[in-house]
Amino acid sequence: MNRQLRYIRAVKESNKPVEKIFFLNKVPVLPLSFRPIMPEAEGRAVADINYLYRDAMLTKKALEMANSIPYADDEVKGEFRHAQQKAVEAIAGVTDPLGKWPEKREPAGIVEQIKGRKKAKEGYFQRRVLRKTQDLSGRSVITPDPKLGVDEVGIPEDMAWNIYRPFIVKRLRGKGYSFVDIEKLIEKRSEIARNELEQEMAVRPVMLNRPPSLHKFSFLAFRPHIVPGKNIKLPGLVVKGFNADFDGDAMMVHVPVRDEAVAEAHRKLMASKNLFNPRDDTPIVMPSKEANVGLYRASQTEAGRNKLKEILPEDLHSFIDEGPLTGKRISQLLTEVGTKYPDQYKKVVHELKLLGDEVAYRSGFTVSIRDLLVR
Repeated sequence: MNRQLRYIRAVKESNKPVEKIFFLNKVPVLPLSFRPIMPEAEGRAVADINYLYRDAMLTKKALEMANSIPYADDEVKGEFRHAQQKAVEAIAGVTDPLGKWPEKREPAGIVEQIKGRKKAKEGYFQRRVLRKTQDLSGRSVITPDPKLGVDEVGIPEDMAWNIYRPFIVKRLRGKGYSFVDIEKLIEKRSEIARNELEQEMAVRPVMLNRPPSLHKFSFLAFRPHIVPGKNIKLPGLVVKGFNADFDGDAMMVHVPVRDEAVAEAHRKLMASKNLFNPRDDTPIVMPSKEANVGLYRASQTEAGRNKLKEILPEDLHSFIDEGPLTGKRISQLLTEVGTKYPDQYKKVVHELKLLGDEVAYRSGFTVSIRDLLVR
C-alpha cells in the first residue's frame, strides 16, 4: 500500500498529463551495433529488429496519411492505429510481427531475443522460476566405452554444441565477431566454431547426475569428449557410484557456468577425487564383472602376474604373489593404491580394467554378437 501511495503521489507531483505518463509516444531505437546489417556474398544479413522498425515506420506513415485526408473513414483510421500498436508491440517482442513470415524466419522482438523461442523444459525450477529455455543441460541413455579413463565421458556431438553454445558465443564475441556471423558459424559448425568448442570443453567439465540423487556419488564431474551417435559414453569403472546399469538407464548432463563452479568441479567433483565409499572406506571406482574375472585368471599364471606387476607400484608387487585376485583382494589392492598413491589411482585402475577385459575376452568367458555364427 505504501508503494502504491508513493507512486500516485509521484504522478500527481509530476504536473504532466496522465496520457504522457502512462502511454508511450516515442519508440526507443537500439543503436546500430545491436542491430547490424552485414554484407554477404548473396546479399546482406539483416538483424531481425530492423524489419520490425521498418514495419513501425510504414504503419506510422500510413496513419499520418489517413489522418491528413479529411474524408477518410474513421474505421480505416482505427485499423491503421491498431496496426501501429501491433507494430510497436512486435518490436518489444510481446506479440507476433505484422505480415506473413515463414515460421523459422519470423523476426523476433527484443523480449524473444532475450529469452529465446524454444519451449521451456519441464520441471518446477524451469517452469516456475526461470520460465525460459535452459540449454546448459542435456539428457541421454548411457552406454559403456572401456577406452575412456576414470575422469572422461563421451558426449554426443549435437548435445555438445547445444550445452556449450553460450560459451562458444562468448569466445567468438570476444574475438570481434558479430552476433550474426557467430550464429552462422555455429549453425554451419565451421572449423572456427569447432575450435572454440574444443577449447571450451578442454577447460570446462560436465557434471553427470543420475536421479534419484541419494548421495554424492550420484553427481560427479568429467572431462568431456565428442563421440558419434546419440548416447552418452561412460567408463564402466564409475557406474557403481551412480548405481547405474547399461540396460537403458539415462543420465542428466550439466555444464557449470561461473568460474568458481568450474574450479570446484575440478577440485572436488571429479570421479578421481571420490574414490572411496565413506561408509566403509572401500573403493567405489573399481573394475567389475568380466574385468574381475579376467584379473582373477591373470593372477593365476606367471605371465599374467608379470603384467599385473607392470601396472602396479613396485612396493605392491608382493601383493600379487600372495594369491589370486578375488573380488575382495582386488578391493584391498585398490585401497592400498588409493591410500599410498592417490595420484596414480585412476591410471592404475584403468589399466587393470583393460587387462582384465582382455584376459576375459581371450579366455572365452565373454563373447559378443560378432562371435556368433548365424546360419
